[in-house]
Amino acid sequence: DLDASPTKAWMIHHRAEADVQPLFDLGFGKRPREELYDLRVDPDYMHNLAQDPNYDAIREELATQLMGVLQAQADPRVVEADCRFESPPYAGPTEVE
Repeated sequence: DLDASPTKAWMIHHRAEADVQPLFDLGFGKRPREELYDLRVDPDYMHNLAQDPNYDAIREELATQLMGVLQAQADPRVVEADCRFESPPYAGPTEVE
């Protein structure tokens, strides 16, 4: 999330330009469901290995560890059937008098 700023305004205005689009996606695009990086060779987190079959065992091991910690801490994302973080309350449109 990036608050309003001259840089963000410029990026939004120029996002359709070929040389800006990849940078816009990096800064403002949706993140994949899973991310996995080898920081020894990719310290800038630029090459997501989560879908690389060579890293399946590591990804699965880390996912198991993460779920264990989340369950142990009663994290709402894993213990609530309808997680409040995934579907926050919505007040709907407001009327202006």
